[in-house]
Amino acid sequence: MSKPINAGNANVRIGIARFTFKNGDSYEGKYQVNIERCILVKQGQGIYITDNFDTYNGKWYNDEFNNVEFHIRYNNNAQYKGNVDPNGAMNDIGTYIFPDGSSLTSTWSQNKPISNIVYKEPLGYEWTPLSISDNVCINIKL
Repeated sequence: MSKPINAGNANVRIGIARFTFKNGDSYEGKYQVNIERCILVKQGQGIYITDNFDTYNGKWYNDEFNNVEFHIRYNNNAQYKGNVDPNGAMNDIGTYIFPDGSSLTSTWSQNKPISNIVYKEPLGYEWTPLSISDNVCINIKL
């Protein structure tokens, strides 16, 4: 992880606000700004909405995902609830919810389900694979 912007600097301000960016994205939540270095980062609980209305709700660290649970809602009504690494990949335990209401709960690694996989149909029936290969994971379209 990169070094926090405060790093003992007295020019750091912490607050809660709503920001709209030139590309149409917005962020509402906790932030830090280093006045001397002209750097503003998402820091703490907040909601980031992209210009195409994907929504990322969780706890940020130095402008990155904090490797903790996030709730991501995509503009096609798919969702992901679970851990996200600093690069934005699904990692560790989480549930991907498809637009039809079916879901895939798993331990994830780099956006791939790798173990403890349970597929739940919209009517509630659950399927648990006995084994899984890389070929199966590669062909899953999320």
